[in-house]
Amino acid sequence: MDSRFLAALLSLSSIALSIALIPFKAQAQTNQQVPQAIESSSATENPSPVDEAERLFQQGLQQFQANQLQAAYESWQQALTLYRSAEVRQAFPQSRHREAELLQGIGRIYSATGQLQEALKLYEQALSLFREVGDRLSESITLNSMGVTYRNDGKYAQALEHYEQALAISRELGDRPGEGITLNNIGAVHNLSGQYSQALERFQQALAIVRELGDRAGEGRTLSNIGTVYENLGQYPQALQQYEQALAIRQEIGDRLGEGITLNNIGLIYNRLGQYPQALTHYQEALTIRRETGDRVGEAVTLSNMGSVYGDLGQYPQALQAFKESLTIAQELGDRLGEGTTLNNIGWAYNAIGDYSQALTYYQRAIAIRQSIGDQSGEADTLNNLGATFNNLKQYAQALNQFQQSLNIFQKISDRAGEGVALNNIGRTYSQQEQYGKAVEYYEQALAIRTEVGDRPGVGDTLSNIGVALYQTQQYGAAEKVLYQALEVLESLRASELSDAQKVALFDKQRTNYQALQQTLIAQNTPEKMLSALSLSERGRARAFVELLAADLPTDRSSESTSVAPPDISTIQRIASQQKTTLVQYSVIDNELGTALYIWVVNPNGEIQFRAVNLDTASQSLDQLVAKSRISIGARGRSATISSQPTAESLRQKQEEARQNLQQLYRLLIEPIAQYLPANENDRVIFIPQDELFLVPFAALIDANGNYLVQNHTILTAPSIQVLDLTHQQRQRLEQTFHNSDRTLVVGNPTMPEVWNFETGQEIALPPLAGAEQEAITVAQELRTTPLLRGNATETIVKQQMPSARIIHLATHGLLDYGDPQELGVRDLPGAIALGLRIK
Repeated sequence: MDSRFLAALLSLSSIALSIALIPFKAQAQTNQQVPQAIESSSATENPSPVDEAERLFQQGLQQFQANQLQAAYESWQQALTLYRSAEVRQAFPQSRHREAELLQGIGRIYSATGQLQEALKLYEQALSLFREVGDRLSESITLNSMGVTYRNDGKYAQALEHYEQALAISRELGDRPGEGITLNNIGAVHNLSGQYSQALERFQQALAIVRELGDRAGEGRTLSNIGTVYENLGQYPQALQQYEQALAIRQEIGDRLGEGITLNNIGLIYNRLGQYPQALTHYQEALTIRRETGDRVGEAVTLSNMGSVYGDLGQYPQALQAFKESLTIAQELGDRLGEGTTLNNIGWAYNAIGDYSQALTYYQRAIAIRQSIGDQSGEADTLNNLGATFNNLKQYAQALNQFQQSLNIFQKISDRAGEGVALNNIGRTYSQQEQYGKAVEYYEQALAIRTEVGDRPGVGDTLSNIGVALYQTQQYGAAEKVLYQALEVLESLRASELSDAQKVALFDKQRTNYQALQQTLIAQNTPEKMLSALSLSERGRARAFVELLAADLPTDRSSESTSVAPPDISTIQRIASQQKTTLVQYSVIDNELGTALYIWVVNPNGEIQFRAVNLDTASQSLDQLVAKSRISIGARGRSATISSQPTAESLRQKQEEARQNLQQLYRLLIEPIAQYLPANENDRVIFIPQDELFLVPFAALIDANGNYLVQNHTILTAPSIQVLDLTHQQRQRLEQTFHNSDRTLVVGNPTMPEVWNFETGQEIALPPLAGAEQEAITVAQELRTTPLLRGNATETIVKQQMPSARIIHLATHGLLDYGDPQELGVRDLPGAIALGLRIK
């Protein structure tokens, strides 16, 4: 056998076979695109058939080693035809052996391109020929290749059967490299089938051999696979330790394919630990390498993993995009294991956004594949996810059945992390059936496991669930303690390395805990707890904005940390006093414990009043009322319909509808606290809204006497009390540049652009804002500058001046849209400022 050909086959049979995928496992195998053939010329002008066959064989080998698979296939097929001819067989006694090598090589090409059954047919032929000529080493290699192919097809029993035969031959021949490779492959199959103790045993045996041989590539591969087992066992620190060792070796020897595998696995561990920035960083590095090396299966795995992180951060559109890219690759390659994993992940994303029908469809497709290939861990994950969807649909018997099946499999394969998930979900189902005692029993079991394996997001989730169950049984003191514990864990996940959008999305996922804790504090009905609830309400809003503002202020804090402590009650009172303003803080509560509106009024003298408004009996939801109010007064989004000439009657009806909506909002938001607002109309009132209340036109709210709120009070709004304080500090710093016209930009009533009307499918010009023009003129006079008005307020000019401006005032249309852009007809990102057309 040609030594170079043997080396190539050994390398191919020893590709790392298992890689963890959030929250499941998938393989890492190189599936190359077929490139063009390399050029080659014969050594002689009229070679003999034997010489031509040998030339084609060697040419194919070079092409194969260069990953030029199509070219190698063509060369080897031509060589195979010649070696099978009577003339070559008579002149070249080794032709049968060479024929077997070619069959095995072509089989490797079929396997690498996902044509597994074709590969197995060729391997069987090669195996028969190697046995016929008595080449035991090549027989072992072929058995290994067959094991890889069966394993890639999810047929683990057949894979183990062929690996064990190969192992016996390697030991018989004293072939230590072959023995190490086969032990590694056997361990990978045990790992995939959930037999973790057997996997560790085989991997440790393989590690001893590769270290004995000084095989650094084999050492890196085996360390990575050992790390995967520890990950599956929920032993994340041990897994990370193995992966870091593997990464160092693979970078040292320039193993780019292996480096991509290990970076992906390190990303997985960080995701498991809730360290999302580190996870995304490692995944992105892995994705770059996998695309660079043409590792299509690995690319699909990493895309799916990135989708899981986006999902954990609550960024579901990004998650679905990544998952669907991954699915496309898996289906192109015939990767059944990867396809099952990604179908499951897509179902999970649809479940998270409440599209349960789509979720069930994808889960059913996933479980069919996972059961057919014997992927026990994946089957347990999908059963668990099916249970969660049935739970959301309030089909509790089906949910418990799925969860119990999932739990049984997780326990069977010793998947502690999965066991904790299933136990938590069983507790959740009992809680929803108001069997709170039983729910807490399961939650406690889940908490112990999740703490043991270091699953911080899981710990926070289960603590929150326990707190809710205790609240439901009116154990408010115990609930408060547990919910504060949950809060500490959940807040620790919002690392400073996250982008602002990721921080906001992650907070949106965690808001239930803030709400439940506020409800628990208010339920205890003491002044002290009422104040604690106000502090908590402030603690849970606009944190990304707060950190952004604080980062630009002088501080004594360490530059290594950008965290900003939320204000306590005394600080809130100081802010109200310092700014001589009445603060009105709203907290919107909407969860399984009920719906309510909490309102605190903080007067400049330090007095704090509280009122709770029950929303459970309201005829329409708060967000519906706000949306109707905005539409009725003509507030527009980019996709809003713009009427041409309304009739007098339609205008009267619209005005009456607007009046009723604004009065209803006044009764809800202002009337409960009206007595605590200042009597002097010049005294400032700053509203601190939350969620949909940011869209409330507070100035236009109408009281029972028909007066607008702005007629009785000087009104401002802010996203949080702490933001109000930080912007006040910023304003003080900017006082010295306040009248510097070179650094001031005022825009008013630009020549309006056209916006898309989704009902007519046409572009319609926005109407001008005459009042905005006068506003800009007045503000510009105050700031001693010249405003940009009408045709001068183009996008090009405004964008040129913005970078150098310290003060920017825009008096123009603000357009906001929410929801699916395709459904709304919005063709760009939500939210816009209307400016004039660009200057071409």
